[in-house]
Amino acid sequence: MRIGIPYPTVSGSIHNISNREAELRVIGPQGLSDHLPCGFVNGLSGKIIPYNSIFHESINPLQRILLYLDSMEIDHESSAALSFILDKEKFQNAECFIAQNAFSIRETRLEHRPADVAGFLRSILVSDSPSAILVLGSEASLHKETPIIRDLVQKPGIRPVACTSPDAFEAALNRWRPMLFLILEPMISKNQEFSTLLQRFPSIPIMAICRFFGAKEEWAGIIERPHVVFCNTGEVFSEVLAGLIQRSLESKKFLPSPTSGVVADAIFYMNKSYSEQISRWKMASYLNASEDYLSRIFHAQMGISLWNYLARLRVQHAIDLLYSTGAGLAEIADLIGFRDEAYFCRVFKRIAGATPGSFRSRSFSDVRKVQESD
Repeated sequence: MRIGIPYPTVSGSIHNISNREAELRVIGPQGLSDHLPCGFVNGLSGKIIPYNSIFHESINPLQRILLYLDSMEIDHESSAALSFILDKEKFQNAECFIAQNAFSIRETRLEHRPADVAGFLRSILVSDSPSAILVLGSEASLHKETPIIRDLVQKPGIRPVACTSPDAFEAALNRWRPMLFLILEPMISKNQEFSTLLQRFPSIPIMAICRFFGAKEEWAGIIERPHVVFCNTGEVFSEVLAGLIQRSLESKKFLPSPTSGVVADAIFYMNKSYSEQISRWKMASYLNASEDYLSRIFHAQMGISLWNYLARLRVQHAIDLLYSTGAGLAEIADLIGFRDEAYFCRVFKRIAGATPGSFRSRSFSDVRKVQESD
């Protein structure tokens, strides 16, 4: 096997290995040492790093990085690694070595037009597999949420794929090109096997969705990860979820960490305190942020205002109480943070599109249908 020279970097400049001496890091496919030609790293001290290890590898920008490319070795996992490399400043001076037997045509173009390196790298990423939204959760959570998710996914060629175990998740990653990870319950974020697989795709956004969120600590496995957004589910959140999913499928970035963490904290705060009298200054003070800043970043992340989200959360709780209890409207209003029944009814109709009474009638009708079928 021969290696083409000169060696263009990710940023487009040219380096020649004969005139540079530095600690060497070679990034490539698993078993790369078996592919390298004799004497390739002769006289250089260094280390070979498999694609899937770069997410955890400590790399000094002063180290010399060699990126070995072979189209026969590019799969979903290595594509994720290459996407990661393209997005990170510390890899911009990585030199690109292209296996000549695999890239004889493209290599010539690359050597003569080094400024096209980044575009060339993107061109060899895996793109021929069908796209999918991978939905991670137990059988019970999938049964409850998948119909909603299926209704939300309108983009042609993209489908939700259920993954109820790490093995199923790994198999799906080999079969589908993930566009988004939907996590339905906190146990997934705390499962080490799921977490290890998720870490291989740091650039793929994650949406953690749940009818009602408990303690923030339950989601510790993903809370600090970049490109994570949290959102409640239920009848009145369908529109919000649809907007967030469409945004992720169009590759529109969510807020970076730690800014996104402030939005997540606001959502956890509302889930915990929705039944209380929540004021703008009180929430901002709790989150250690200014009122204007909190309102601005929340809308930027979620697509709706902070107070619209709180109103939806309260109405969703009201819907569940209307379905599951015989409590009067005044009592329900008080339980979910409204002190005025008439105002509660107005907000409910505006958010849910129908009156509280019509929802209760619907629940009674559903019960009668079940009884009659028995």
